[in-house]
Amino acid sequence: MTKLSKIEKQEMFKDGRSKKRMIAFRKAKNSSLEMSFEEYVEWLQQVLSLTPEKYSDRKRKFVVYKNVKI
Repeated sequence: MTKLSKIEKQEMFKDGRSKKRMIAFRKAKNSSLEMSFEEYVEWLQQVLSLTPEKYSDRKRKFVVYKNVKI
């Protein structure tokens, strides 16, 4: 993850203070509590389809220890 710039932080704080956004987030939170298991699985599949790469395609980063003392 990358750090947010000052401008991005200001935008997020401004967005967080917005009454309209607050109401939208509360509605989303309340409606998510009413989601069935099947709806949740469908939602997860939709979210995963938006990811730019598949998790299985990612190269795993391993730490190589060359000088280990016990």
